[in-house]
Amino acid sequence: MKTNIDKISVDLLNENDPRLVVVAKNIGQSLLGRYQQYPKSAQTFASNESLVAIVKSEPLATPDLIEVTYARGAGHTFLISIESRHYDGDLAANVETFALIQVELGKLPPGTYEVIVIETKLYFLNLGTPEKATDPTAKSFQLSFDVH
Repeated sequence: MKTNIDKISVDLLNENDPRLVVVAKNIGQSLLGRYQQYPKSAQTFASNESLVAIVKSEPLATPDLIEVTYARGAGHTFLISIESRHYDGDLAANVETFALIQVELGKLPPGTYEVIVIETKLYFLNLGTPEKATDPTAKSFQLSFDVH
């Protein structure tokens, strides 16, 4: 499944905005545009529409990293695993962002579908070694939607 990630200024999104949405791919010119159309978009989709799931991260600091480690669909269920590595030290300067992660779901036959996101968060103390992040915590969230 094709994925892409955009980092967005915290000024453009709200921490209370939904963590996971499903929208038609053609409703916005950009990832941010598609995400912002969610409240206006239909929650039941036509089978000829190409769909995307968009996951909004928690706030990220400048040195934080985020990636999709797994994205697969099986039957009527899509599983997306995300790993974020957060710097756990003092910063002299910092620009906070949100990441918007788009996963293409494609055109789906009629039915009820579920997207499940598992987010693993790790922490690192040395700016030069985010790969040595430890203390993982995981949480999950999900969303169901219909295609007719």
